[in-house]
Amino acid sequence: MPGSKMEFQLSSEQLQSGMKVFKRIFVMLEPCRQNWLGGCRPLISLDGCHLKGKTFGCLLTAVGKDGNDGIVPIAWAVVNKENKNNWRWFMMWLKKELNLEEGGQVTVMSDMQKGLMEAVKEVTPQAEHRWCARHIYANWSKKWRGEEFKKRFWTAAWSSYPMEFKMNMAKLSAINKKATTDLLQYPSEHWCRAFQSSRCSTYMVDNNISESFNSSISDARHKPIISILEDIRMIVMSRIRDRKSVVNTWKTEWCPNALKLFDSNKQESMECNVLWNGDNGYEVTDGENKHIVFVDTKKCTCQMWELSGILSSHLNHTCPQV
Repeated sequence: MPGSKMEFQLSSEQLQSGMKVFKRIFVMLEPCRQNWLGGCRPLISLDGCHLKGKTFGCLLTAVGKDGNDGIVPIAWAVVNKENKNNWRWFMMWLKKELNLEEGGQVTVMSDMQKGLMEAVKEVTPQAEHRWCARHIYANWSKKWRGEEFKKRFWTAAWSSYPMEFKMNMAKLSAINKKATTDLLQYPSEHWCRAFQSSRCSTYMVDNNISESFNSSISDARHKPIISILEDIRMIVMSRIRDRKSVVNTWKTEWCPNALKLFDSNKQESMECNVLWNGDNGYEVTDGENKHIVFVDTKKCTCQMWELSGILSSHLNHTCPQV
């Protein structure tokens, strides 16, 4: 695969003693790089997992998301351990190969590993860094258990505009104020849709795509390093082939999942009432809520169009021709 990037390093400490000991290796296949650059949202989901069996070390992965919400492997690395130094090294190669510069046009999604968070901030300081809401919930729910707390957490995380988030947090406070205080220890801009940017056109608040990819290569993690890398290569090649076959069955130029969301929003728009408020603006009543739609800029105060890149039910109702 011409253009593929592989960087192999030995332990410098062991080299001083005259021994050649493996330290880490970075792999990015050229088709993966081209897939991300040419047809994916500007999103990079990062995760690390331990190797099993007799092989010690960790596997670091970077995964993207295409226009049909499919998983797109970008790069992976085998390292001696998961720490800030290895994550910074991994991020430096991603930055170079994907032309990320300071990260001003990309969104990074990850769990809250301390070394990873610091590496992202150092290597791509302008990147939007989302924290996996499931990881936050797992930590928060150690103290605040129960279905009602779980429901309130996810309702807050899925809020699409600040006032909705405020109302949902008020409902949580009505149950337990200390639970709300503990949850707000995690800055809301990292885990709630209402405070996310529109740069990657996806309102995902969890790191499921990385976990799904890691699950698909779980058997490989029991093997020696060379066998791990070979298995991942074959899995990724098969994924690219299968995805190409699926795309060839599409009947339109639009992604099926995007059309599905559009049709769902269109159906929901039938329940909305619209009132023209002058120029190119409309006031849309959706149940107990009211939103302002700006046709010229294709925006709505619910922010769902900006977050997903797909017409919201409110915008759909007022300008179906867009």
